Amino acid sequence: MEEAKGVVKHIVLAKFKDEIPQDKIDELVKGYAILVNLIPPLKSCHWTGTLFSTRVLQRKQKGRQE
Repeated sequence: MEEAKGVVKHIVLAKFKDEIPQDKIDELVKGYAILVNLIPPLKSCHWTGTLFSTRVLQRKQKGRQE
């Protein structure tokens, strides 16, 4: 089998329940980052934090106002 060449990017999306403490989320993120040291082809891991679409954010804001 021929070795793959080029860059492959993977996106992992995770949703945490509101009751999950931030320190537990941080621990999980650090666990993913450690994979860079365990999987040789894996070159980097970036965590961007919480992402919301404007639609989701608007729904959440409306829910709080009602």
